[in-house]
Amino acid sequence: MKNTARGIIRYRKAILVFTLLITILSGYFMKDLEVDPDVFNYLPDDDPAATLFNQIGMTYGGNYIAIIGLEADDVFTYEVLEQLRTLTDSLEIMEGVGTVTSLTNIIDIKGSDWGIEVGTLVDRWNLPHTEKALDSLRKYTLSEDMYRGTMVSADGTFTAIMIRIREGTDKIGAARRIRAFADSLDDGYKLYYGGLPFTLLSLADIILGDLVFLAPLTALVIILVLIWGFRSWRGVLLPLLTVGFSTIWTMGLMGMLGIRLSIISDVIPVILLAVGSAYTIHVINRIRETDGKDIRTRVETSLSYIITPVLIASVTTMIGFLSFIFGAYLTMISTFGIFAAAGIFFALLLSVTFAPAFLVTFGGSGEDSLYKKPN
Repeated sequence: MKNTARGIIRYRKAILVFTLLITILSGYFMKDLEVDPDVFNYLPDDDPAATLFNQIGMTYGGNYIAIIGLEADDVFTYEVLEQLRTLTDSLEIMEGVGTVTSLTNIIDIKGSDWGIEVGTLVDRWNLPHTEKALDSLRKYTLSEDMYRGTMVSADGTFTAIMIRIREGTDKIGAARRIRAFADSLDDGYKLYYGGLPFTLLSLADIILGDLVFLAPLTALVIILVLIWGFRSWRGVLLPLLTVGFSTIWTMGLMGMLGIRLSIISDVIPVILLAVGSAYTIHVINRIRETDGKDIRTRVETSLSYIITPVLIASVTTMIGFLSFIFGAYLTMISTFGIFAAAGIFFALLLSVTFAPAFLVTFGGSGEDSLYKKPN
C-alpha cells in the first residue's frame, strides 16, 4: 500500500487531468440519458403477460389509451360539442396519435326497418345547435348503454375523449404534446387526464423532480455536516467533488450504454451523495490525524493505511447492491443494482486517487484547519 500511495502522489497531476477528462466525457454522454417509467418495458422478454400485452397492442393498434375528461354544466350544448370537435380534429393529426374517439365522431349502430344502420352519433360537420336537436341527442345518448357511463356521465355533465397512442411511439412525448395542446385552448371547461400515457408522464415528471429536488437537498445536508465537522473549505469541497464526479461518471455511463432512468434508478445520485461521500471523508479525517512535516508526507502515510479499510467498506456496499441482480424479476431492479455498485466503485476510486492528488497539489501553507489535528 505504501508503493500504491507513493504512485498516486507521484502521478498526481496525471490523475487530476485524467479525472477531469473522464468527467467531461461522461457529462457529454449525460445528454443522451432518458427517462422510462413504463414498468412493462422492464419485464423479461419471455414473460407471458408482457408477450400477450404486446401482441394485443400490435393487433389492435396499441395498448396505450390516453383519456381526456371534460367537465361542463351540460355536455349537450353546441358550445361544448364544438369544443369536443376542435379537440378531436386537432388530436387526430397530432404526431404519435392513432385514433381519437369522442361524442363528435363515435360510431353509432342502431336497428332499422332495413336491418342495421352504421353511422355516427352526430354529424361532425353539422353539429346540432337547436334546443330540440340537442334535447333529442341527450335523450338518445343517455338511453344507450354504449355511451352512458363510458363516453358521457349519466347526468350529462362529463364526457371523455379516448386517444389511442400509436405502437412504437414515444408515449411520454405524445402525452406531453396532447396535454400541452388541450391546456392551451383555455376554453373555461375543466379538463382531467387519465390513462397509461398520462400516468407515465406523471411518473417521468416525478423522477425528474426527485433528481432536481432530492439531490440538491442531500448535498446541502452533507455540506452542513462537513462544515461543522471539518471547518475547512477543502474538507467540504473534496467529498463533494469526488461524489459529484462519481455521479457524473455513473449517469454518463448509463447514457452512453442507452440505459434509461426508471422509477428506481433515479435515486442513484442521492445514494451516491449519501454513501459515496463517506470514503473521501475517511481519507481526509485520516490525514488530519496523521503526523508529518509536510502535507505530502502526511498524505502518503495516511493513504497507505486507509486504502484497505475504505476498500473493504466499499466492496461490502457494492456486493449489497449487486445482490439485486440475483432473483430480480424486473430488469430495472437489476439495472439499479449494477449502476449503484458502479457508482460506489467510482466513488472509491476517486477517494483514494483524486482526493489525495488534489490535497498534495493544492496543499497550501497548512494553515487550513483540515491539516490540523482535532482537539
